[in-house]
Amino acid sequence: MHVRIFGGVAVIAVVALLTLCVASSGFGGSVRASANDLQVGQTVAIEGKSLDARTIHASEIEIQQESHEDKLKGRIQHIDSGANSLVVLGTKVVATPDAQIAARDGSTMPFSGLQKGWMVKVKGRLQEQGALQASEIKVSREEAPDEAEVEGRVQSVDKSRGTLTVAGLTIRLTPTTKIKFD
Repeated sequence: MHVRIFGGVAVIAVVALLTLCVASSGFGGSVRASANDLQVGQTVAIEGKSLDARTIHASEIEIQQESHEDKLKGRIQHIDSGANSLVVLGTKVVATPDAQIAARDGSTMPFSGLQKGWMVKVKGRLQEQGALQASEIKVSREEAPDEAEVEGRVQSVDKSRGTLTVAGLTIRLTPTTKIKFD
């Protein structure tokens, strides 16, 4: 009888230990990574704070499966209605003629309805000259004025400076930047 109780306790302890190991290894969700795991060509999703027009302080980086779209989230810094373009996070965004533009409530709106200072999410493809050709622009809810998000391929990594380039933007890593695999 004492052996059964001891054996049951041992089994429970082993199961609890295995559960803890699986949970901390990320099999229950995302797996932890480090700056050494960041490589040119990977698709990453980055959340952080905009330091200036072309630099983001990364709070979180998620290494993802391959994506066929680039994404930006930030405030509209400039609008050129004649060229159907705007600037978000220092990146020129050109709306394609069939681009879907959505207001906060999800209704469609014309490009001319966009306003400088609004937070937007943009999806499209980064062109060779550095502009993002947008297929979708969504006006986002109001958030912190310096909030920024970027999703795209890593173009370069400079481990000595703690930076990488994604969608033409400089991404700065800090000791508190969380990096994980999707």
